[in-house]
Amino acid sequence: MNNFKAEVDLIYNWLEVAGFEFGDTSKVPLALDLIKEEAEEMAEAVKSGNLEEVKDAFGDMFWVNCNLTFFLGIKSKDVQAYMSAISKSNYSKFCHSEAEARRTVVAYKSGEHPDKLGQSIKAKYRKRGNLYSIHREEDEKVLKSFYYNSVQSILNKK
Repeated sequence: MNNFKAEVDLIYNWLEVAGFEFGDTSKVPLALDLIKEEAEEMAEAVKSGNLEEVKDAFGDMFWVNCNLTFFLGIKSKDVQAYMSAISKSNYSKFCHSEAEARRTVVAYKSGEHPDKLGQSIKAKYRKRGNLYSIHREEDEKVLKSFYYNSVQSILNKK
């Protein structure tokens, strides 16, 4: 993730050179408007099938999201730590054995999954390499394993 932090630092530096102040919350509405504008451009690029425009919109979305964290006064090292925790959390959605995958699917179907207590969700699992992913049957969304670790739990372990 060192390259990620370097990119965030580069954007923060650009904002400072452009005359913006770190933590200037009066600029948050501007950042939110830019995020909305770039999301619309992404949707248009996807709809048109123009992959060059998709890549451009992706980069612009990264920049404007960094604008928001800059104006909110979130340090780049904290953005990096959070992104790293999000990645670790997302990887914890995978199961490490077929037994764990079966247990997770049963927990979703019976409404006993810790993340969705009382909700019956039709789920299935798939093996890829040494890991198993759990998917909601209706739309293939990746669901959390029974042993999922939240972003906050990962950050609190540090």
